[in-house]
Amino acid sequence: MDKLRALQYFVAAARTSTFSGAARELGVSVTAVAKLLTSLEQDLGMRLFERHAQGIALTAGGASYLEACRPALVQLADADEQARARTAQARGTVVVGVQPVIAQECLTAALPRFAAMYPDIQLDIRYFMRVTEEQVRGVDAFLVLGWPAQAGDLVQRRIGATSFVVCASPSYWAMHGMPEHPSELERHNCLCIRSNTGSVMDLWHFKRGDEEVAVAARGTVVVDNVHRDMVRDLIIAGAVSRASSTGTNAQAGRSRADCSCLL
Repeated sequence: MDKLRALQYFVAAARTSTFSGAARELGVSVTAVAKLLTSLEQDLGMRLFERHAQGIALTAGGASYLEACRPALVQLADADEQARARTAQARGTVVVGVQPVIAQECLTAALPRFAAMYPDIQLDIRYFMRVTEEQVRGVDAFLVLGWPAQAGDLVQRRIGATSFVVCASPSYWAMHGMPEHPSELERHNCLCIRSNTGSVMDLWHFKRGDEEVAVAARGTVVVDNVHRDMVRDLIIAGAVSRASSTGTNAQAGRSRADCSCLL
């Protein structure tokens, strides 16, 4: 058994909650994923997943094994990337246009690692919101949420996806009750954010296994994307619930369904 490949399949299956999702992500067949993960379970002498009609779910042992394996896989991926970076010997200045929310929540944390891998590259980071002649002039790369309709001949590469959960303060859940199904959110005060293109993100999509649900979110406040911190502060204060990106300190309570908010 190829143990490293088995671990990669295991992580992908845990992330997507289906063998088919892992297969699509890895570019292999569903049979290959299922066969290798079965071999991994036999090698470990325990079940990593519970199989059911809607997909798969980690067992308690599987969840513990995932947490134990994750640091080693991250370190291995970093080692591979650093080796490739040293071989490339990239140098020079790269001008990057970045939307504020990405700069605050993603790019800043990634810069120390980037600098260690590419010490001869200087990043010139510039404010960017939408594709206009003025904002794209002289810029080598853009980091954006979504793909601009006015992108023209720009080349797109997807480098990640944002995960969302429904969250509120403990006091809000205590007063109004925590939803057991996404449809129950329609009776809650849900804050919405307006995207950079001006569209209010008020249709929240949920998916678990084969079940998909779209909820029309309604609440007392709608804010522009640049003011999204206002929403977080209101949540912490116990005023409302909303869809918020994974990792925020406001995630005091969570629904049991994964949430993907339109961006």
